[in-house]
Amino acid sequence: MIVGDSISNGYEGDHTWRHRFWQWSQQQQWPAKFVGPLTGTAKPEDPHPPVAPAPRKRVQPEASEPDPHQFTGVYAKDVDAAFSNGGSAHYAMWGRQLGQDVKTIKPVMDGLKAKQQLPDVLLVELGFNDIGWRGAGVGLVDTMRHFINQARAANPNVAIALANVPHRTTLGGANPQLPQRITDYNAALAKATPTWDTDTSPVALVDLDGALGCDPNATTCATTYDGLHPNPLGEYRIAAAFGAVLHKKFGIGSESPRVPGTVPDRQIGPPTGLAFDGTQQGVTVTWPKVFGAHAYDVQWRDITTDKEAAWHGADRGPWPATSFNRWDQSWQFNNEPYDGHTYQVRVRATSGGLKSPWSEPVSGVAHPSTAGPPTTLTVNAGTGWVDLAWTPPTGPHTDTINRYALWAYDEDTPTVVSRVIGYKPSARTAHVTGLTPGHHYRVFMCTWNAAGEGKPRIANTVVPN
Repeated sequence: MIVGDSISNGYEGDHTWRHRFWQWSQQQQWPAKFVGPLTGTAKPEDPHPPVAPAPRKRVQPEASEPDPHQFTGVYAKDVDAAFSNGGSAHYAMWGRQLGQDVKTIKPVMDGLKAKQQLPDVLLVELGFNDIGWRGAGVGLVDTMRHFINQARAANPNVAIALANVPHRTTLGGANPQLPQRITDYNAALAKATPTWDTDTSPVALVDLDGALGCDPNATTCATTYDGLHPNPLGEYRIAAAFGAVLHKKFGIGSESPRVPGTVPDRQIGPPTGLAFDGTQQGVTVTWPKVFGAHAYDVQWRDITTDKEAAWHGADRGPWPATSFNRWDQSWQFNNEPYDGHTYQVRVRATSGGLKSPWSEPVSGVAHPSTAGPPTTLTVNAGTGWVDLAWTPPTGPHTDTINRYALWAYDEDTPTVVSRVIGYKPSARTAHVTGLTPGHHYRVFMCTWNAAGEGKPRIANTVVPN
């Protein structure tokens, strides 16, 4: 059973390294049956309109496990039929942490045992999300030890091929401690792994970091499409790293996997069939999903008075404009759209650094049916808090307001971190706590209705003391 995170799960349209490893197992005539509760890749998000922030004090219970429907994405169109129709079982999920799987690996293995599918070999690729997003370091080695103990509780004789954590390319000024934390963890893991190895339950280290070979100071990596997740070459490299360990350490197969000399990169085509709707937030564009696209870049321009106006990017800082096949123009950063103006939009599909050509543009006239902002908005600051009071708007569509949204921008953080808080339509005041004393906060308030989010009322900048 392959146990991992997004590196092993893959995204719709990928072959995945799991497929390349499966191919090697078939070539070796190794009677391997791949098991696990999942079978697919990560599925692209379904298109949907903008979502209003939940009302304050409404706490949504956190799901104990992700919805398995998220992992029903299909593979590249040329994968072996025997793989996609029965050989692709796994236990790898996008965003997964080792700390989560410590709690679930035994129940998952017990469930498979009840189906006569108890794994006798685990291929484990976990840890990046713990280090990258949770700040873990050398202490994660102890978490891995607990994971192994839990797996052995389900099968005392399980063999485990254990990958270290790959470095990713630079994130610039974001997460500057990440490279050293990965280096320190990998060194500690290499030292600990031999102490976990037993005659009945062998454990061997897989050098995933070396297989991908990404430089944390570089901006690109030949084995990935985004600095971390494997491209077609990276998929072969990871499969070869695991296969070599299984062959050399566990005596499986007649030879280690080979990496082809050349591996063509996959291609994605441009979006087609764009449709414009000006009646919601003012500019809504939809299009059929592009197979293999992870996200979409969007450019727009106001051509009301200039048919050759410059294009504006709709990306959100380092993130693409949208992760699914719909884009709704927001007031943020530009205060667009304006009622009665004519807008033109074009889209391209992306997969990390891989980008399609731009689509043919689509045009339309904006007639938003959102409501206006509060008529007045006052803000007073205290010790780590602000108090707000507002009066409801009047005019078109204000009888359909179903939410107020408060935006609090911390202007003293490098990326202008914002908080968005929802309030019921009957609310007229708010008390916001947890703000950083001495920081400058720009406070906006918008209204929401079924059409989306209207433009904001902007209060004066305040500084909690």
